[in-house]
Amino acid sequence: MNQRKSLLMIVVLLILGGYIYLVEVPRVQKEKEESQLVLVERDEIVEIALTYPDRALTLKKNEAGKWRITQPVEADADDPTVNNLITSIIDAEIKRILDEVPQDLTVYGLNAPGVKLKLTLKDGKSLPLVSLGKDTPVGSSLYAQKEGEQKILLLQQILRSGLTKEVKDLRDRTILAFTDEEVKKVEIRAPNSEIVLQKADDGWKLEKPVATKADDAEVRTFLSNVRSIRAQDFLEDPLLEPKDFGLAPPQLEVMLTVGTDNAQKTIQLGNEKTNDNGGKTRYLKRVGQEKPLFLVGDWVLRDIGKTASDFRDKTVAQIAPDQAAKVEVKRQDGDTFTLTRGADNKWAIDKTAEGTLREPALSQYVADLRELRGFEIAAENPTDLSSYGLDQPVVTVTVSDKDGKKIASILTGQKAEGETKKVFAMAEGGQTVFGLRDHVFDRLNKKPADFWEKPADKKEAAAPTPPDSPSDTKEQGEESAPE
Repeated sequence: MNQRKSLLMIVVLLILGGYIYLVEVPRVQKEKEESQLVLVERDEIVEIALTYPDRALTLKKNEAGKWRITQPVEADADDPTVNNLITSIIDAEIKRILDEVPQDLTVYGLNAPGVKLKLTLKDGKSLPLVSLGKDTPVGSSLYAQKEGEQKILLLQQILRSGLTKEVKDLRDRTILAFTDEEVKKVEIRAPNSEIVLQKADDGWKLEKPVATKADDAEVRTFLSNVRSIRAQDFLEDPLLEPKDFGLAPPQLEVMLTVGTDNAQKTIQLGNEKTNDNGGKTRYLKRVGQEKPLFLVGDWVLRDIGKTASDFRDKTVAQIAPDQAAKVEVKRQDGDTFTLTRGADNKWAIDKTAEGTLREPALSQYVADLRELRGFEIAAENPTDLSSYGLDQPVVTVTVSDKDGKKIASILTGQKAEGETKKVFAMAEGGQTVFGLRDHVFDRLNKKPADFWEKPADKKEAAAPTPPDSPSDTKEQGEESAPE
């Protein structure tokens, strides 16, 4: 009996599954297809034509799969923006179809549509043109109609905003495209200065205005700022002369030499422009390209208008990893100490204190010393070290190798300016005084006791146990009076 019931249930489930697969799934799929404004795969679309009452805009996908604007100008399009446009089209759903056949399209705003959309596919065929008319009196819908059909469709109003575009909305706003690895040389020119940076095997070098090592991180930040510049607007046919935009000569020129062919990519920044809403932009020209002229954020000049000092490597002393074997720290207050590296590469200190030695702190001190960097160039070839408190250093650190040969000696000083103290550092025998941040100086300004973990304070003695109450005493052993 149970076997017959099981077989019957299996048969019922098979019939039900077959019904769902053969009837319900196709029905749901059909309803979904009927509710879509267009039935097309994203990758099938190769051309988008948008027509407005006062203009037309056409986008075409090239053989490389990149989108370009072909009308009203020839320009690269921004692929993510175009993909968002396509998403709004293929996701558009028909909310309702009006039953009555329209006698007058004026009622629906379809006699002069606000937007006309036409899609062309890979096979060269075009989908029926879609016209968008007025908004419905009630709700968030609009009237629409497909070419070759009389019925009126109700679509969501958001589709109109998704299809209403200006050229600048769809245009690629990238000014210069490059990777850090491609860049071999950087030249920055302002009216009264010139900076030249050259990439070498061991990093970037500053060639002008002085020949010295550059800070690789600062160069990478600069290149990132240049690469991140985006156009806010475009002037296709500037009516004024370059000098009227502050471009002859420019306020700033940046030239990058890139690639194996040493191609040059150059931009020039011009005058500031105040917009109608009070916002400020700045004219930018890409050299070698007559048009368009770009408008970029006014902050661009600040981000890429660097000085030679900004690019200088501000490492106080060059100490190679694992080169140091002995570090002598002479303090102005007399609390000096010496660190030495043993055969096991562990650091030791010659001063003891109460507590436990913090060995990692010793290694960190040496690492901080090797990475000691200023935040600014305070002076070059100073004649009076007292101006920086370096005639009587607060801390002097001398680093030697395993053979006792001095690698470097670093001087740090303080100078009061009003209610604050400024901290400076320089390598003994060096030519540059660097300004130090307070927290950087604190890492160097250590005493022997700072490397020892002080013992924990002894716990307070436990409070004496309160005496038992008389009743408790009696319960715990007091003899009862004899009866």
